[in-house]
Amino acid sequence: MIARGKSMKHLTFTIVVFMFSTTATRGDEVNQIPLDQIWALRMPGTRNIGELETDKPPRSEHGALVVELHRALARAHVEGKDAKAAFAVLGTGLEALRQAHAVLVEKKELRETFPSDSEVSVVFFSYSFGSYVQIHEAQRRENLIEIKYRFTPHKVKEMTAHVAIIPLGTLARGDFEVSIIQMPMEKRFIDGGFKPIEPDVAQQVVSGSFCFSVQ
Repeated sequence: MIARGKSMKHLTFTIVVFMFSTTATRGDEVNQIPLDQIWALRMPGTRNIGELETDKPPRSEHGALVVELHRALARAHVEGKDAKAAFAVLGTGLEALRQAHAVLVEKKELRETFPSDSEVSVVFFSYSFGSYVQIHEAQRRENLIEIKYRFTPHKVKEMTAHVAIIPLGTLARGDFEVSIIQMPMEKRFIDGGFKPIEPDVAQQVVSGSFCFSVQ
């Protein structure tokens, strides 16, 4: 599923980062990224992203980067318009978080081309919404990266925004497609009376698919 443009998509606030080695894949081989390799806030089976920022205020769970990202995403939603596409940044971990902050908060221009043998991360995000946006699965098949997510209803009435920083490791030359895929809501929630989120609504909330190049 190709992107919206060349780029292909409280504090109950989620950030995730997952590690992935980019050893070349062949044929239809699929490399899965286990959930226990994902850094996240309040996401089952993952590690706490708050550990990336060491200069947090006393008794605070989040540093300035996370807080300001949350504020930017909370006010970014424009009714009736699709969310902006996800995007790629140089670096991993804290450096990638800083680059995500530069684009989403400081409004710096994002890049679509990266030097070969450099570490690249994908920034996935969603605006404030009445359900959690949680990554269900992430995988790579050659130059295709798939990020599968699903909506999970809140137990109480609230709004949450989410952002994920996904390191892909060191990449060789080539054109890469990042496909953001909505998965069905779990049956147990539908049986409990929650309505599935329609794709047109999801597109307004969750960042879309995109492409980038390594040269």
